[in-house]
Amino acid sequence: GLAVLVCVSAVALCQTPLFNLLGFEFAFAIGIPLSLFAGFCGIGRVQSSAETSWRAWWHCLLRVLTLSVIPLLLISLNALRVQNCNYLEGLAHFLIITLTGAAVASAWGVVVADLLPRYSNWCFFGLWCLSIARCFFQFWFHPQIDLFNPFLGYFPGALYDEVLLIDERLLASRAEDLAWAMFGLTLTAWRKSDWLRSRRWVTAILVTTLAGL
Repeated sequence: GLAVLVCVSAVALCQTPLFNLLGFEFAFAIGIPLSLFAGFCGIGRVQSSAETSWRAWWHCLLRVLTLSVIPLLLISLNALRVQNCNYLEGLAHFLIITLTGAAVASAWGVVVADLLPRYSNWCFFGLWCLSIARCFFQFWFHPQIDLFNPFLGYFPGALYDEVLLIDERLLASRAEDLAWAMFGLTLTAWRKSDWLRSRRWVTAILVTTLAGL
C-alpha cells in the first residue's frame, strides 16, 4: 500500500507547481511516504526472516532504493515539460534528503522490530510522528529557525530563499542521522549475539537512543 502511495504521490507532485521539478521541494515531499515505506519495510524484513540486523537492513535498503527509482524517473521525465534550473543540484537534494532519510528510517524499523516485535508497526509510526511533532513544536516557538529531522531531513523555516544550497549544516545533520542509525543497528546485532551474556544494558541504550530522536 505504501509503495503505491509513493508512486501516486510522485505523479501528483509532477502536476503541482513548485513541486513539479527535481529540487528541494520534491525531495522533501516524496521523502514523507518513502520514509514510512522504508521503516515498515525494515520491520517486515525482520519479522519474515531470521537474518542478522545488518543483513535485514541491507536487503530492505535495496528494496527501498529500487522503489525510489520510480519517483526519480517520473520527475526526470517531467523535466521535458517543466524546465529544471539545476538538475544535478536537485539530484543531490534527492540523495541527501530523500534517500538518506529512507536509509535512516529502514534502519530504525529494523531496530524497533527487534526491540518490540509485537507492537513494532505502531511504535515505529509513533516514533516517526513524534519526530515530526517535535519539529512543529520548534517551528511554532521559533518560526524562522531551520528544522532538522532524522527521517525527512530538513525544513528551512517559515522564510527561505528560492535557491536552497546544500551546506555543511545539512551534511553534518545527515551524517549524524546515519551515524545514530548505524549505532542502533550495531547495538541490535550485539543484543542478538550469543556471546553477549547480559543484554539489559544494550536494550537500555537502544531505548535511550530511540527516545532521543
